Amino acid sequence: MKHYIVNICQAVIMAGVVAWMVTVLYIGFNVLDTLDYMAESSDYEIQLLDLIYGELEPVGDLGLISRGRSFHCTVDYGLTNTYN
Repeated sequence: MKHYIVNICQAVIMAGVVAWMVTVLYIGFNVLDTLDYMAESSDYEIQLLDLIYGELEPVGDLGLISRGRSFHCTVDYGLTNTYN
């Protein structure tokens, strides 16, 4: 009878260990999937920012062309102020 109780205890402990291992593996693979998704998202964001920078770089170069130039505008002095 004593041997029978020991076998039941061992079976319960083994079932607990197996359940623990399955739970850890399940959580591990879910975390791995999440980390893969985050890594791919980061790669996509980096590629997108590089693309935006590449598209806007010529526009930034145009800013160098207008440097040192000025714009002058005069208002016609013949107008009367009708709001006073």
